[in-house]
Amino acid sequence: MTPNLTKQKKMGLLAAVVVISLLWLGYQVLLWNSQAQYFGISRKIIESLNIHKMNRDMEWYRFACMLCYLQTLPHVLLAYCLLIKWPGKKTVARVALIAAVFLVSLLTIPRIARNIFPSYKNILSPNNPAYAKVVWIHGIMGMAGVLVVALITLLRYRWTTLLQRRRILRAAGRYGLTISVAVLTAFAYGFVLGILNHYNKNAVNHVLRVFPPDTKLISGMIIMFLMAPLVEEIAFRGLMFNLTTKYSNVWIATIFSSVLFGLWHRNIGQFFPTTVLGMVFAWTYQRTGKLRHAMIVHSISNFTLALALATKESYLPQVAFLARLKYSLLDVSVLGGILGLSVVLILIALILWKGYSLLAEE
Repeated sequence: MTPNLTKQKKMGLLAAVVVISLLWLGYQVLLWNSQAQYFGISRKIIESLNIHKMNRDMEWYRFACMLCYLQTLPHVLLAYCLLIKWPGKKTVARVALIAAVFLVSLLTIPRIARNIFPSYKNILSPNNPAYAKVVWIHGIMGMAGVLVVALITLLRYRWTTLLQRRRILRAAGRYGLTISVAVLTAFAYGFVLGILNHYNKNAVNHVLRVFPPDTKLISGMIIMFLMAPLVEEIAFRGLMFNLTTKYSNVWIATIFSSVLFGLWHRNIGQFFPTTVLGMVFAWTYQRTGKLRHAMIVHSISNFTLALALATKESYLPQVAFLARLKYSLLDVSVLGGILGLSVVLILIALILWKGYSLLAEE
């Protein structure tokens, strides 16, 4: 918790974080519900890439989703840099700058600016080809920001220190533990779906329909293994979890950020498993102190789930063991699912609380 703050002031700041987080979540729902504004741009992208005709319609839809991520990234990354990565005084000015970038994000421009400035109506319309350039510039800014943050982090250390044999071995051990947590996290997802399958088969079937098409698409692979871990971890763990822990305890921050992460997926079938996953991602971040470990767990757990659901038409290979395991987890009894989920979460907790302690950064 942040020192030198009265209980009343901490509660006020915590309330502010909660309200801003909920407003941002509402913005995300509006953004994804209006992703049709990107369809024209998305169609131009897949036509320029000369994607196979069978997958063209699916790619067209998923590229629109990718553009939603690109729109979200810049203001989320800016908030993470200013409030978490490079902390300092003048917090009000920092928040005002973040709010300014947020307000001129691409959802606001076509909705408000074209009505205020009629002469700009055509340029700011999503139907105008020039609008695609604005989307890509916005996305490139965000990706460039990620690289800058990574570069500054690396430059804080001397290369001779980074390349010491002892450090390399300890780092290899930590990333090995991170991969183990990621695989176990995918199993936790499966157990939660198995439990949910007894109460709402339609919700589970919806989840099973969402994943397989993505393994057949270039855009789907980019979203699952790069964009989702990058943007979602910065937003939910880097910002929401981090800021909430400043004014409350870790458990409140974990539950709050994880429930919002579950709600962000916007359907009941994904709410429960992604809430559990959100808790694992938050624990990983809290124990390692590095957001990249949470991103790696997120990406590899997505990869493991995608492998289990891969079909003959997928870019990913079919793994017979994972395919059989998928059906076993979906058919598990409620009691078996609860026991299996408990064992997996205990193993994850042991790795995070004991394993990382042995291999902590010097």
